[in-house]
Order: sequence, then structure tokens, then C-alpha cells
Amino acid sequence: CPRYVRRRIPKAVKVGMLPNCEIAAIVADELKARSELPVVFDPVLESTSGLSLMDEDCVQWVRHEFFSHVSLVTPNLDEARRFTNEICQDRADMIRAAERFLSFGAPAVLVKGGHLADELAKRLQAVQYLQEMYVFG
Repeated sequence: CPRYVRRRIPKAVKVGMLPNCEIAAIVADELKARSELPVVFDPVLESTSGLSLMDEDCVQWVRHEFFSHVSLVTPNLDEARRFTNEICQDRADMIRAAERFLSFGAPAVLVKGGHLADELAKRLQAVQYLQEMYVFG
């Protein structure tokens, strides 16, 4: 039984939907207690039908309080716009949005470009890690 439990201890964490500040704060507290774990925050802000899945006050809280507790933030273009107020329509916009995430305390960000209109731009991803900007696409 102990070996089974030991195998179930996570080596990394992925966080998705944080609907409100209360839940986001609980998750942040748990992450603080496990600071050795790499954490990917892949925000889920809206359903495919357009329903908002994160309160606006939680968006603000996450921006200022949560990003510093994760290893990597992976927003799509709409999520990047909502967190940064940067309209992401091309490569330069994505880089600007990535820089805004960094200014909010995120140590690394991957802005996913799957929603850009241009076929080439669909493969574009802006990645920042260790204070260096890498742009693929």
C-alpha cells in the first residue's frame, strides 16, 4: 500500500478553471505548500458556448496574486486578451501580451495562437523563459 500511495504523489500540477476568488485562493495556498512542484496554469475562462467560467474579480485576483505561484501560464488568444487587455491579432500582439503576463509575475508564458486567422499565424507561439523571449512560427 505505501508504494501505491508514493506512486500517486504528483510530479507536476496543471490548473485549469478557477471560477471565483475563494477557490483560486485555496488552490494558491495548496501550491504554496508544494512549491517544489512545477505548475502549469492553462486558464479556462469561457465555455465553447460563450458562458464565462471565471468571475471578473477572479480574473483580477489571478492576474495580481496567482501568476507568481505557477511555473508556466498557457493562455490562448482570447484568454491572453482578457488577462492583459492586449488584442492578439498577430505576432507582435502575442509578444506584447506575453510581456504583460511577465509583468504580472508569471515566470514563463506560452501564448497559444490557434485562434489567429492566418494559417501561418496559427502555428505561432510566443514563449518566454528565464528572461529570454523565444518566438516560434
